[in-house]
Amino acid sequence: MAERGPTIQIPRWIQLVGLPVLAVVALLLARPLGHALFLFLTAGVIAFLLNPLVRRLQGLHVPRGLAVAIVYLVFAAAMIVAIGALATVAVDQVRSASNRVESYLTEEHGQSGQTDAERDVDRLQHWLDTHGLERIRIKRQATDWVDNLGAKDISNYTQDAVNNYSPFVLSQFLAFPVSQHSPESALDDRGVGIYGQTTWTFSRSLDVIVGARGDREHKKADLRTFYSPVIAPPTGVNAERSFGDVSPQFALAYRVAPAATVYASASRGFRAGGFNSASPLGAEAFGEEHNWNYEGGVKTSFRDRLSLTAAAFRIDWRDLQVNVPNPLVPAQFFIANAAGATSQGLELEATARPAPGLDVFGGLGYTHARFQAGSTSNGVNVGGNTLANAPNHTADFGVQYARTVSAAATLTARADVVRYGEYQYDDANTAAQSAYSLANLRGGIRGRRVFGEAWMRNAFDTRYVPIAFAYPGLAPSGFVGESGAPRTFGVRAGVTF
Repeated sequence: MAERGPTIQIPRWIQLVGLPVLAVVALLLARPLGHALFLFLTAGVIAFLLNPLVRRLQGLHVPRGLAVAIVYLVFAAAMIVAIGALATVAVDQVRSASNRVESYLTEEHGQSGQTDAERDVDRLQHWLDTHGLERIRIKRQATDWVDNLGAKDISNYTQDAVNNYSPFVLSQFLAFPVSQHSPESALDDRGVGIYGQTTWTFSRSLDVIVGARGDREHKKADLRTFYSPVIAPPTGVNAERSFGDVSPQFALAYRVAPAATVYASASRGFRAGGFNSASPLGAEAFGEEHNWNYEGGVKTSFRDRLSLTAAAFRIDWRDLQVNVPNPLVPAQFFIANAAGATSQGLELEATARPAPGLDVFGGLGYTHARFQAGSTSNGVNVGGNTLANAPNHTADFGVQYARTVSAAATLTARADVVRYGEYQYDDANTAAQSAYSLANLRGGIRGRRVFGEAWMRNAFDTRYVPIAFAYPGLAPSGFVGESGAPRTFGVRAGVTF
């Protein structure tokens, strides 16, 4: 009998950490391979989550091909049916909440100046951010209704945008300097918001969440454009407008197992219109924005050693508010409305602890964000264009290790890589930042009261421009931007109490 050759034993930590590192390196070095790897991992995670159901059907003597088709179709249909059933069950509650909000908003309340203005502005203008289930407080009581009232009073906000011109710049007949106030503005913004949320729990496994929010804002603007000294008649806008909306919210969470939850949510968002403190003539006012947000996914955890999260989302905007450059004043922007836009995609996150003190984490995201047909930005047709500053994919991967060397000291080390896909600088898609990756390193020692560490950001000195603005006529490329931070490194030490 022939003797076997020597065998090579690959350490377990290399198997657990080295293979993912090689996958990330392949993603960074070969863009086509990276896209293929992303699609492969996405399909693999979905298959991993649904494979137990496929095996159960095979146990009933169902052919594997048919079992796979049944499970995937049922999974897709369940998401659609769950949202439809939720809307049917919750319609009465939403109507009741809407009536309460409307009745409150029609009354007079003298609450101005009694709350933190900045907090309530954030509350009123960032309702879009509340659509995710992770931001919904899931209660275990059968029902729980909470009303919260916010009032804000922002008055006497003034701004004077002045452009100074040297002699002969505006005209060969103007032999003296001229200051253009475009405009001198005074804005007043008052509003109130009220929202409520209730949760029903059925059979200790199913949570049904219904909420509604009402917003009402009243805005005034006094905008005056003039020259000093006077070389042309002044122009002015003195207007006021009110904006109001009631936004419903639905969510469904089902615990299929103690460590696995499937969820779906739908919510309507609203952002009030208003007035620009500086803008071209005729663009002083902008309208309100509406959107519908849909999200569904699954969250799992396996014995505190591995957790996986997968989610799909879609956002539909109507009259999307966009920041557009003022063609008459370089580096000045104002808000205008586009016709509409959509954003949809997938997000995957995973964390694992293969050994004590060792944590491995990573995530993948894909986004397809486009303006709808007929949308315009600053008078330019942008239908079908990509939304500005929206990477088509993102990815991150990292490893963190902590080892206790004594009762009073712990060694720590961390390495992570973040990748951003290509994104556009402006709505017209005239310039873009190509995909890039940033690697960061950190290591040190931590005691009970003191710590010290060395760190390095952008370890491979990647060159990129994270943000750029249109600067037509005054920059060779038509854009002015700021380069991202180069490779930086340092040390840090401190004392904790």
